[in-house]
Amino acid sequence: MGIETKVADAAQDLRDCLETALGDRPLYPVGEVCLLPGVDFRQFLSIGATENKCCEGSGYAAVQVVNIQPAIPSDPKHLERCGPYTYQVDMAMGVARCAPVGDINAGPTCAQWQAVAQAVWSDAGAMIAAVCCFRPTVESGVVVPTNWIPFDPEGGCTGGIMGVQIQIDSCDCGS
Repeated sequence: MGIETKVADAAQDLRDCLETALGDRPLYPVGEVCLLPGVDFRQFLSIGATENKCCEGSGYAAVQVVNIQPAIPSDPKHLERCGPYTYQVDMAMGVARCAPVGDINAGPTCAQWQAVAQAVWSDAGAMIAAVCCFRPTVESGVVVPTNWIPFDPEGGCTGGIMGVQIQIDSCDCGS
């Protein structure tokens, strides 16, 4: 199996785990959980002229593969003829919610911001749960979550992103 298949399978597994973890939080459902190309899923939140993904339904979530790089061993004896045998794959999970806007007379209330903050924090918990679900699916057993980072309102959306690094064993250069 080629590395591209292993990466695609891992991304799908993480997406499935994120969807399950978000579904386990019925107070804060999301409309869609997608696999996306690119580095920052926020670029996809308002890709259409009249569309705003985070405000349609109750939210939007995605998983992306953001980097694939060789994992250079500390001991050169562990290099294969075709180079490193293992690759580090960096993925990102993101969940976006509709940011409150208030009305013509006033900005959002504290109660509106609090409701969104609680949903965003619940999403952080769902991403952590997704990592726990995902860990047994990674053949190498190497799964390293990175920081969960909230993002400020932009384009009508607010939310958070969390990275996950895994190791994939693959050397497809033949013998």
